[in-house]
Amino acid sequence: MASSPGSSRRRRAQVRSAVTQLPPASARNGWKAWALAALIVLLALFLHSGSLNAPFVFDDHSLPGDPAIGRADGWVDILANPARTRPLTYLTFWINERLQGFHPWAFHATNLLVFGLLLGVTALLYRRLLPPVAAVAALVVFALHPLQTEAVAYVFARSGLLAALFTALAWLAWTAERRWQAVGCFVLAMLAKEEAAAFPVFLAGYEVFWRKRSLRGLLAPLGAMVAAVALFAARLFYAIEKTPGAGAGSEAGDLTPWSYLLTQGRAVWLYLRLLIAPYGQNFDRDWQASTSLDLATATAWTALLALVGLGLWFVRRWPEIYWWLGGLLLLTPTSSVLPLADLTAERRMLLPMLSFSLGVGLLLQRLPRRATAAAVLALAVTLGALTVRRTNVWRTEETLWRDAAAKSPNKVRPKLQLARALESGGAVRLDERRSLIDEARRLEPTNPLPLAELGVFELQLNDPAQALKAFEQALELSPEDSQIRANIGSSLWLLGRRVEAVEAFRTALALDPCNFDARNNLMLAMRTVGMIEQLHKLAQAPPGCRFSAAQREALEGVEPAGAVVP
Repeated sequence: MASSPGSSRRRRAQVRSAVTQLPPASARNGWKAWALAALIVLLALFLHSGSLNAPFVFDDHSLPGDPAIGRADGWVDILANPARTRPLTYLTFWINERLQGFHPWAFHATNLLVFGLLLGVTALLYRRLLPPVAAVAALVVFALHPLQTEAVAYVFARSGLLAALFTALAWLAWTAERRWQAVGCFVLAMLAKEEAAAFPVFLAGYEVFWRKRSLRGLLAPLGAMVAAVALFAARLFYAIEKTPGAGAGSEAGDLTPWSYLLTQGRAVWLYLRLLIAPYGQNFDRDWQASTSLDLATATAWTALLALVGLGLWFVRRWPEIYWWLGGLLLLTPTSSVLPLADLTAERRMLLPMLSFSLGVGLLLQRLPRRATAAAVLALAVTLGALTVRRTNVWRTEETLWRDAAAKSPNKVRPKLQLARALESGGAVRLDERRSLIDEARRLEPTNPLPLAELGVFELQLNDPAQALKAFEQALELSPEDSQIRANIGSSLWLLGRRVEAVEAFRTALALDPCNFDARNNLMLAMRTVGMIEQLHKLAQAPPGCRFSAAQREALEGVEPAGAVVP
């Protein structure tokens, strides 16, 4: 007998009600479900364990040079200096150095530990939010997706891991009606990284669209979170303006907020494509900024706004749509108007995937039970294999930058980074290094960095004349660059032109009093020519200079730390 339209509507309403209500306690405590969740977490940690043997890469190399991380009392500067952002993250770096020194293994192990804690909290959260089958499917996506590899394998991305961990803890506390505990966890998330800023709005949407509840009675904790966001935003903008080379805001080069916003319309579609079809991952993607509403930019934004509009239109009828809208919402702090030097970064998807994965889990639950089990198993195998493959790319600096250079053939930075990674080796590698530098020069003839890299390369080949020529060409493109002038001084010194070398070091210090290479090499030059009386004055660097413990010890001891080299 055919069912009536009314009974069909009632069944759909019952299904929607089932997924928007928290599972009963009996469903949450099944040992099989918990065992399966534990197995997924352990599998994810095993798949990422290859990162334990990875070296420091890119911004990781700045950690040994950070004076606060290398000093016993460095935690004071980390917590008290208003020009420092992400104090919780840097506090963990400081603890790493106190326990194990600057050994990459220990830093990578901490990243893996934080990731494991995040997965454990996520498993608890998903079991509280969804029926068991959907929760397992969502956990498989979140734990095993290869988009997570950058956040785990890149030490400097620990800030995102910590922010996601404390955001998940805040969400878990919120679902247990512990509102002010959630506020405290959210503040910790913001202390780790400011990209958690959209979470209060996300929580409001969760209550309205998923739980079908009024925000009455919730305004005080939500308001406290919003106030915290305002305070952290003010601190962030202050720190950006006080920190040269911060890579954000006015320190993000020629990017304007409008240009960055236009660009992110295309970037969001890239992130969604990587979520659904994770191929072509790239640590240093060649992504061009949008300067106007060209066809590609206008199309991307039109489609994105249409997608969000349709989602808002249908979300009350199909609440599971909210998890897709929520993922987009959690992306907004890094994909809206605050310019960041890197236009795209896969690690920015870590926090949004807390929401996107729920959407995938609910989609898979709609299949027949056996089909769902088969789909989840196939998904786990596929994602796991891709994660192992991607983690393997991070095993050395050379493999990482070779992968990026191959996928971004028209971008200069991967070529220069690969050239630096090839510093050890025979003549063949020397030839490849020179070829990479020459390619970078051809790509951007007005960029001083390839010429500066060429100068360093020539010095390492013991050819200071050619090095000086390259550095002087770089200086024409960037006259105020202190490091280039310091390197010119090194080349002049090796050519025996000592008076000119001393003048070059002095000029470099005038441009940047915190240039350690210029200060140290000038001290060595003065000692060599017998100008001992000026050494003590040079050793007194300005108090704001962020010299490492070894650098400061060298200067305070008035003994130069080495030969005159760039």
